[in-house]
Amino acid sequence: MQHLWPKKVPKHILLSYGVKTLTENVELIQTLNRLGRSVSYCHLEKTYTALCLRKVANLNQKVFLPGTIQRT
Repeated sequence: MQHLWPKKVPKHILLSYGVKTLTENVELIQTLNRLGRSVSYCHLEKTYTALCLRKVANLNQKVFLPGTIQRT
């Protein structure tokens, strides 16, 4: 199956992030994703983790991360 959008649209990521920040409601994010209005919750979590790891990598101080999180 070919997707209509070849890459994620920023407004879809921002809508998912806003809903997660305000409500913490996973089902609402999944419903918006099924309607084509946002990215999936899994994609949102991966994006958020990547942004956090990038922020940590840019810090000059040593930051300790849990063993389950690996720097790339």
